[in-house]
Amino acid sequence: MKYWKLSHVVSALVLTLLINPLSAATLTQVSITSDPDDFIGQGQSYFLDDSARWTVEANDWSPENDGLADFIRFYVSGGTGSDYMSLDFSTHQLNHEMRVGDYTRVTRAAIAPAGWAGLDVSINSRGAGSLLGNFTVLEAVFDYSQATPTLVSFAAEFEQHIGGNPPGLYGSIYYNYELKPVPVPAAVWLFSAGLLGLLGVARRKTSS
Repeated sequence: MKYWKLSHVVSALVLTLLINPLSAATLTQVSITSDPDDFIGQGQSYFLDDSARWTVEANDWSPENDGLADFIRFYVSGGTGSDYMSLDFSTHQLNHEMRVGDYTRVTRAAIAPAGWAGLDVSINSRGAGSLLGNFTVLEAVFDYSQATPTLVSFAAEFEQHIGGNPPGLYGSIYYNYELKPVPVPAAVWLFSAGLLGLLGVARRKTSS
Protein backbone atom coordinates (compact mmCIF):
# COMPACT_ATOMS: atom_id res chain seq x y z
CA MET A 1 0.00 0.00 0.00
CA LYS A 2 2.83 2.44 0.81
CA TYR A 3 4.36 1.91 -2.66
CA TRP A 4 1.02 2.69 -4.29
CA LYS A 5 0.72 5.95 -2.38
CA LEU A 6 4.28 7.03 -3.17
CA SER A 7 3.93 6.23 -6.86
CA HIS A 8 0.81 8.37 -7.03
CA VAL A 9 2.64 11.26 -5.35
CA VAL A 10 5.46 11.07 -7.91
CA SER A 11 2.95 10.78 -10.76
CA ALA A 12 1.13 13.88 -9.52
CA LEU A 13 4.41 15.79 -9.34
CA VAL A 14 5.37 14.87 -12.91
CA LEU A 15 1.91 15.79 -14.21
CA THR A 16 2.05 19.10 -12.37
CA LEU A 17 5.35 19.95 -14.05
CA LEU A 18 3.96 18.97 -17.44
CA ILE A 19 0.70 20.86 -17.11
CA ASN A 20 1.99 23.76 -15.00
CA PRO A 21 5.52 24.69 -16.13
CA LEU A 22 7.18 27.55 -14.30
CA SER A 23 5.44 30.72 -15.50
CA ALA A 24 7.19 33.87 -16.66
CA ALA A 25 7.56 36.75 -14.22
CA THR A 26 8.08 40.45 -14.87
CA LEU A 27 10.96 42.23 -13.16
CA THR A 28 11.14 45.97 -12.38
CA GLN A 29 14.08 47.08 -10.25
CA VAL A 30 17.29 49.11 -10.18
CA SER A 31 20.35 47.95 -8.28
CA ILE A 32 23.50 50.05 -7.81
CA THR A 33 26.83 49.63 -6.02
CA SER A 34 29.63 52.19 -5.81
CA ASP A 35 33.28 52.58 -4.89
CA PRO A 36 34.08 54.40 -1.60
CA ASP A 37 35.43 57.49 -3.40
CA ASP A 38 32.57 57.79 -5.89
CA PHE A 39 30.79 61.07 -5.13
CA ILE A 40 27.40 59.95 -6.43
CA GLY A 41 27.16 56.55 -4.78
CA GLN A 42 29.19 57.44 -1.66
CA GLY A 43 30.45 53.87 -1.44
CA GLN A 44 26.92 52.63 -0.71
CA SER A 45 24.59 50.12 -2.36
CA TYR A 46 21.09 51.03 -3.51
CA PHE A 47 18.09 48.95 -4.48
CA LEU A 48 14.62 50.06 -5.58
CA ASP A 49 11.99 47.70 -6.96
CA ASP A 50 8.41 47.94 -8.18
CA SER A 51 7.25 49.11 -4.76
CA ALA A 52 8.92 52.44 -5.56
CA ARG A 53 7.47 55.19 -7.77
CA TRP A 54 8.65 54.90 -11.38
CA THR A 55 8.32 57.68 -13.95
CA VAL A 56 9.58 56.88 -17.41
CA GLU A 57 10.21 59.07 -20.44
CA ALA A 58 11.07 57.90 -23.95
CA ASN A 59 11.89 60.56 -26.52
CA ASP A 60 13.30 61.20 -29.96
CA TRP A 61 16.33 63.49 -29.62
CA SER A 62 17.68 62.81 -33.09
CA PRO A 63 18.46 65.76 -35.40
CA GLU A 64 16.32 64.07 -38.07
CA ASN A 65 13.35 63.81 -35.71
CA ASP A 66 12.63 60.35 -37.11
CA GLY A 67 10.16 59.46 -34.35
CA LEU A 68 12.26 56.59 -32.99
CA ALA A 69 13.11 56.53 -29.27
CA ASP A 70 16.80 57.28 -28.73
CA PHE A 71 16.61 58.73 -25.22
CA ILE A 72 15.20 57.12 -22.06
CA ARG A 73 14.93 58.68 -18.61
CA PHE A 74 13.88 56.93 -15.41
CA TYR A 75 12.90 58.69 -12.19
CA VAL A 76 12.70 56.22 -9.31
CA SER A 77 11.91 57.13 -5.71
CA GLY A 78 10.35 55.83 -2.52
CA GLY A 79 9.92 52.14 -1.99
CA THR A 80 11.15 50.93 1.38
CA GLY A 81 13.59 53.85 1.87
CA SER A 82 14.04 57.53 1.13
CA ASP A 83 16.50 57.20 -1.77
CA TYR A 84 15.66 58.60 -5.17
CA MET A 85 17.53 58.53 -8.45
CA SER A 86 17.41 59.38 -12.11
CA LEU A 87 18.96 57.38 -14.93
CA ASP A 88 19.40 58.58 -18.52
CA PHE A 89 20.37 56.44 -21.51
CA SER A 90 20.76 57.88 -24.99
CA THR A 91 21.86 56.91 -28.50
CA HIS A 92 20.72 60.03 -30.35
CA GLN A 93 24.30 60.97 -31.24
CA LEU A 94 24.80 57.53 -32.76
CA ASN A 95 22.00 58.20 -35.27
CA HIS A 96 19.91 55.20 -34.31
CA GLU A 97 17.20 54.25 -31.85
CA MET A 98 17.93 52.72 -28.48
CA ARG A 99 18.50 49.04 -29.15
CA VAL A 100 20.15 45.91 -27.79
CA GLY A 101 23.94 46.12 -27.82
CA ASP A 102 27.16 47.08 -26.06
CA TYR A 103 27.92 50.80 -25.79
CA THR A 104 31.55 51.37 -24.84
CA ARG A 105 32.04 55.00 -25.91
CA VAL A 106 29.84 56.74 -23.39
CA THR A 107 29.73 60.19 -21.82
CA ARG A 108 27.13 62.34 -20.09
CA ALA A 109 23.88 62.07 -22.06
CA ALA A 110 23.06 65.80 -22.11
CA ILE A 111 26.39 66.79 -23.65
CA ALA A 112 27.29 63.70 -25.71
CA PRO A 113 29.01 64.67 -29.00
CA ALA A 114 28.49 62.93 -32.32
CA GLY A 115 29.53 59.30 -32.23
CA TRP A 116 28.99 58.89 -28.48
CA ALA A 117 26.24 57.20 -26.49
CA GLY A 118 24.95 58.91 -23.35
CA LEU A 119 24.54 57.88 -19.72
CA ASP A 120 23.76 59.89 -16.62
CA VAL A 121 23.00 58.34 -13.23
CA SER A 122 22.34 60.58 -10.24
CA ILE A 123 21.36 59.58 -6.70
CA ASN A 124 19.75 61.79 -4.05
CA SER A 125 20.55 64.93 -6.14
CA ARG A 126 24.23 63.99 -6.50
CA GLY A 127 25.21 64.06 -10.17
CA ALA A 128 28.17 64.38 -12.51
CA GLY A 129 29.18 67.39 -14.61
CA SER A 130 31.21 65.11 -16.86
CA LEU A 131 31.65 61.37 -16.98
CA LEU A 132 32.87 58.37 -18.92
CA GLY A 133 31.38 54.92 -18.80
CA ASN A 134 29.72 52.12 -20.68
CA PHE A 135 26.43 50.25 -20.75
CA THR A 136 24.90 47.16 -22.29
CA VAL A 137 21.27 47.13 -23.36
CA LEU A 138 19.77 43.67 -22.92
CA GLU A 139 16.26 44.63 -24.06
CA ALA A 140 14.54 47.75 -25.39
CA VAL A 141 10.93 47.51 -26.58
CA PHE A 142 8.82 50.54 -27.52
CA ASP A 143 5.21 51.20 -28.45
CA TYR A 144 4.92 53.62 -31.39
CA SER A 145 1.14 53.65 -31.64
CA GLN A 146 0.89 57.13 -30.10
CA ALA A 147 2.36 60.51 -31.07
CA THR A 148 5.34 59.97 -28.73
CA PRO A 149 7.07 56.64 -28.06
CA THR A 150 6.20 54.65 -24.95
CA LEU A 151 8.72 52.37 -23.30
CA VAL A 152 7.28 48.87 -22.95
CA SER A 153 10.27 47.09 -21.44
CA PHE A 154 13.94 47.74 -20.90
CA ALA A 155 16.96 46.08 -19.33
CA ALA A 156 20.53 47.33 -19.08
CA GLU A 157 23.77 47.05 -17.13
CA PHE A 158 25.93 50.14 -16.70
CA GLU A 159 29.17 51.58 -15.33
CA GLN A 160 29.86 55.27 -14.71
CA HIS A 161 33.00 57.21 -13.67
CA ILE A 162 32.87 60.91 -12.83
CA GLY A 163 35.37 62.76 -15.01
CA GLY A 164 36.71 59.41 -16.18
CA ASN A 165 38.39 58.87 -12.80
CA PRO A 166 38.83 55.37 -11.30
CA PRO A 167 36.14 55.47 -8.59
CA GLY A 168 33.00 54.11 -10.19
CA LEU A 169 29.33 53.40 -9.90
CA TYR A 170 27.96 50.11 -11.23
CA GLY A 171 24.44 48.84 -11.64
CA SER A 172 21.61 47.27 -13.55
CA ILE A 173 18.07 48.31 -14.33
CA TYR A 174 15.10 46.19 -15.36
CA TYR A 175 11.76 47.68 -16.33
CA ASN A 176 8.86 45.35 -17.13
CA TYR A 177 11.49 42.81 -18.08
CA GLU A 178 10.06 39.35 -18.59
CA LEU A 179 12.06 36.60 -16.96
CA LYS A 180 11.91 33.55 -19.17
CA PRO A 181 10.50 30.35 -17.62
CA VAL A 182 13.19 27.89 -16.58
CA PRO A 183 12.71 24.61 -18.46
CA VAL A 184 12.74 21.46 -16.40
CA PRO A 185 15.95 19.56 -17.27
CA ALA A 186 15.61 16.32 -19.18
CA ALA A 187 17.36 14.55 -16.31
CA VAL A 188 14.37 15.32 -14.08
CA TRP A 189 12.02 13.58 -16.49
CA LEU A 190 14.34 10.57 -16.78
CA PHE A 191 14.71 10.36 -13.00
CA SER A 192 10.93 10.60 -12.51
CA ALA A 193 10.23 7.95 -15.12
CA GLY A 194 12.86 5.66 -13.61
CA LEU A 195 11.50 6.18 -10.12
CA LEU A 196 7.99 5.34 -11.27
CA GLY A 197 9.30 2.20 -12.90
CA LEU A 198 11.10 1.08 -9.77
CA LEU A 199 8.02 1.77 -7.67
CA GLY A 200 5.95 -0.29 -10.06
CA VAL A 201 8.37 -3.20 -9.78
CA ALA A 202 8.40 -2.93 -5.98
CA ARG A 203 4.62 -2.88 -5.90
CA ARG A 204 4.39 -6.03 -8.05
CA LYS A 205 6.89 -7.81 -5.84
CA THR A 206 4.94 -6.81 -2.75
CA SER A 207 1.69 -8.05 -4.32
CA SER A 208 3.29 -11.36 -5.20
